[in-house]
Amino acid sequence: MAWRRSHDWKTDAACRGERAEVFFEERFYVLARAICGGCPVKATCYETGRRQEFGVWGGVTRGWLKDEDE
Repeated sequence: MAWRRSHDWKTDAACRGERAEVFFEERFYVLARAICGGCPVKATCYETGRRQEFGVWGGVTRGWLKDEDE
């Protein structure tokens, strides 16, 4: 039996191939949230983002994630 890598949710993300600054610079947050809108892995990305300090994760900006966690 051949060894297989586990599936990485990021390979199915709508943002795959986008420049990183779109999700980590405030001036692009509207665009980033639009890209996330119909993403098939949005919920998984959001959960990952809850552990991050910066950026747009699952269509939510960093400030909103911190507010929800408090």
